[in-house]
Amino acid sequence: AEAATQGQRHLTLLKAATLAGGYIATGRIDEQTAIYALETVASEWPNFTKSQKTIRDGIRNGLTKPIYPEEQAKGSSRPANPRPVIVRTIAEQLARPGSILKPDESQLERLTVDSCNQYPVDWAL
Repeated sequence: AEAATQGQRHLTLLKAATLAGGYIATGRIDEQTAIYALETVASEWPNFTKSQKTIRDGIRNGLTKPIYPEEQAKGSSRPANPRPVIVRTIAEQLARPGSILKPDESQLERLTVDSCNQYPVDWAL
């Protein structure tokens, strides 16, 4: 989502939030963690309020499309190695001057994120 060009930001953010919603639906990621990660990237873009709505909409949509660990993208026309979405941690974002996110650093937790190249077949990502 970070590298999205200005004309592609909405769609990129919506896809990332929908994917996060699928993981949230199966308990594979915490909803608040996903929101913070997506908002961290979106906080650098214009129209942050619009981006927050896009995140909520994407997560809500993704909650209806749970992603279970055993699901494979059988028959998918997606490339085997799609470009990974990289999200900065909130702690790294705090180090950037002008950030609008100001959480308490003592409450931050570092998470590791593995890239995923398997999506449900019915997702047109």
